[in-house]
Formats: sequence, C-alpha cells, structure tokens
Amino acid sequence: MLADWDSVQPVAAANRSASEFLRTYCLSSLVLAADFRFKPVIGQSYYLYATATGWNLSLIAPDEWRNSRADQLLGTCRLQADMTWRVEMAELD
Repeated sequence: MLADWDSVQPVAAANRSASEFLRTYCLSSLVLAADFRFKPVIGQSYYLYATATGWNLSLIAPDEWRNSRADQLLGTCRLQADMTWRVEMAELD
C-alpha cells in the first residue's frame, strides 16, 4: 500500500465556492454510494445506473450491453485527479 500512496494521494483542491464544493461533495457521495467491484481509474468514464436495489457503477456503456437492460442510466461519471467525481447527468425519460 505504501508503494502506491503517491499515485492515490489527492492533489490540492482548487479554491471553490461553497455551492460548488457542496455540489461536488453530493455528487461524489452519490457515486461512492453505488455498488461497484473494481478500482476506478482517474480520467476513465464509468456509467451510473439506477437498479431495483439501488445504484450501480458500471464499466459498460448503455450501448455496449448485449441484451437490452431495464436499468435507468443516471449519468456518466469520471474520477478527477483530486479524487472527486464529475458526473454528467443523463437525460431521463
């Protein structure tokens, strides 16, 4: 773990307004509350779905599923260098 410390250590956060900080905190909390079983990589896109049992963060984009999927896409998520999540919300039907 100590060997990987430098690669996972968050960078200094930029000065943010209170509302921007709160928005980032809430979105990051939403993503981290989702079920996922992989180690996120900074800059990689992931997909947040609403399922019957909660939220699921997936490596698989909506158009990459072999079978149609009943889960609702909530948005595309990307882990930032400061270890917060950027979420681009999907248009809901």
